[in-house]
Amino acid sequence: ARRQETLDQAAALRADDRPVFDHLARDLSAAAHADLVVLCTPVQTEIEQLAALAPLLAPGAVVTDVGSTKRMVMNAAATVLPAGVCFVGGHPMAGSDRAGLAHARADLYRGATWALCLPAGAEDAGARLAALLERLGARPLLLDPDTHDAVVALTSHLPHVIACALA
Repeated sequence: ARRQETLDQAAALRADDRPVFDHLARDLSAAAHADLVVLCTPVQTEIEQLAALAPLLAPGAVVTDVGSTKRMVMNAAATVLPAGVCFVGGHPMAGSDRAGLAHARADLYRGATWALCLPAGAEDAGARLAALLERLGARPLLLDPDTHDAVVALTSHLPHVIACALA
């Protein structure tokens, strides 16, 4: 998290007197302990974070994201992540105009489509990630990154630009 306040809120979340998060940090150091890393930042920031994460990640780790474009991020991941670390592009079709832990909802992904873009050889990581997403109530949808980007550009990005222009 960027702010200490967010880390304090996350630390206060408890289930059976156990912290929900094992490792909290204001930098990427918590990723060294992770089997799964989910990047939830703007796409350009994700690309920067991938390079910073690379030396921290253990073999077998899976990295995914929630960004709205896939080709650029997947190209960066293929370039900087070490062998044995798998990047699976992800994009949940869910959300709200409200951000932060104060607006978290347990049902956010229930019934939502979650696009997954798998690089060659990532079938096992993709299947494990899809199983997790299904437990969250999401509906995984496998797409290649170029198809994803074209569909999202037409159905989401273009209408948003038009709405902004009209406003």
